Amino acid sequence: MSVGEVEKIFLQVDNMLTEVLTIMPATYHLNYSQRTIQQWCDEGKIQAFKIGNTWLIPVSEINRIKSRDHNP
Repeated sequence: MSVGEVEKIFLQVDNMLTEVLTIMPATYHLNYSQRTIQQWCDEGKIQAFKIGNTWLIPVSEINRIKSRDHNP
């Protein structure tokens, strides 16, 4: 996935570095509103990690959702 102008963030999960995005860049890649993505994170519909008040969404989850949306 190309994140373009977005700063890349990596999170260590199970001894592996995982590329993650915050909600704002995720809205750009998924074409959903910030509120929708935040709600999906809150409800567990998106595998994400909350650190403080910030949701971190693995790029693999972004790709899974994009794939789901393009393959009915």
